[in-house]
Amino acid sequence: MKEFPIIKYVLVFALGIVFQRYLELNYQIILVTAITLLFLLIIIILSQKKYHYKINKNYLFLHFVFVAAILISNLSRKEKIYYPFTEQKIKNAQIVGEIVDIDIIREKKLVLYVKAESVKIGKETKHLSENIICNVNESKRNLYNLYNQIQIGNKINVSAIISRPRNQRNPFEFDYEKYLQEKGITFIASVYKIQDVRIIDKQVSLFTNSVFQIRKEIDERLKLLYNKTTYELLRGLLLADRTEIEHQINDDFINVGVIHVLAVSGLHVGFIVVIFLFLFSRFNIYVRTFLTLFGLFSFMILTCSGAPVVRATLMTTILLVVPLFGRSSNGINSLAVAALIILLFNPNDLFNPSFQLSFSAILSLILIAPKVNNRISKLNVNRFAKYFLLFFGTTFAAQIGTLPFTLLYFGKLSLAAFIGNLFVIPTIGIIVGLGITSL
Repeated sequence: MKEFPIIKYVLVFALGIVFQRYLELNYQIILVTAITLLFLLIIIILSQKKYHYKINKNYLFLHFVFVAAILISNLSRKEKIYYPFTEQKIKNAQIVGEIVDIDIIREKKLVLYVKAESVKIGKETKHLSENIICNVNESKRNLYNLYNQIQIGNKINVSAIISRPRNQRNPFEFDYEKYLQEKGITFIASVYKIQDVRIIDKQVSLFTNSVFQIRKEIDERLKLLYNKTTYELLRGLLLADRTEIEHQINDDFINVGVIHVLAVSGLHVGFIVVIFLFLFSRFNIYVRTFLTLFGLFSFMILTCSGAPVVRATLMTTILLVVPLFGRSSNGINSLAVAALIILLFNPNDLFNPSFQLSFSAILSLILIAPKVNNRISKLNVNRFAKYFLLFFGTTFAAQIGTLPFTLLYFGKLSLAAFIGNLFVIPTIGIIVGLGITSL
């Protein structure tokens, strides 16, 4: 444990989050306890400096970390949001709000994310502050006219049909309403005529709209360079938008058990790092690290900063930056720091399957992969066979780490998925590399 000093604090912090989730302690009591422990810790530190006697501060600090985790977890609790109307569907509603995000255009749909300020139903106007999805369904030509005019930050007035998202009606059925509520979205507005979307204020959110415009340009270039199937695949891999991938292709990936490679995650961050380190290999370590991190954070922003990508980016940043200060990078400590930072910002991530799978896979790669690969390196086989076995060993190590969570959440273990990963993962890496270099 002395080699990994941060681990114990992260484990205690995680324990505090679990403690609060299931016991829901009173906020005032937690706050008073945290302040008291902090006050005692400061007194002990100052006393040691003045009177030169030794007191073990670690136990007191661990208690403070535990209570701090409970406090942060308590503060991060989100109020549950609800569908704000009594009717399940409302026709001819007039909605006024600001566009906060725009999805890349689809074949016959444009999706706008709107912060609604008011809804007029008949003669009654209801003032509110709700995040909603506005689906604009029209012909391709009309959609592109709107797509090229509208920008993030614009205020719009839409005539739409309001509907409540579908909730879970059968066991094991996907609860779309709950999924949207977790993203802060309360209802869906559907528009079927382009004339029903009117821009009433052309103010623009500079940063988010600039990111959207870059995403749009990349999408257009991919569409120009590649055939339909390849374009749809690259759109999913580089822009985190799988909506246009054909159902048959999607089903094929699901059946083989490798659908995870189409969801932008830590795997793709690894590809990006390898690609940029190779492209900038001629530069010195400082320039190479800076350019790689710039590319990495650009990729994170362009893929809409999904939680798995943010986690992997943070972890990679620590691993790349630590050597610049003359220190050896310890994988477990770096992983612990990444976990602590993520949980400080969002304690609920601890219960997110994506978080659990990501960190268990990386931890397994750190602990198991070197031992497996060390044995493989000693085998008397040709270079090609050795590289294949090394990759096989790395994949095996990652899947061993995720096995408990795979069984917990999916209830099955797929041998086809294990074998499929050996071939699909390197192929996806090559596709991502070619896609980036062609832009």
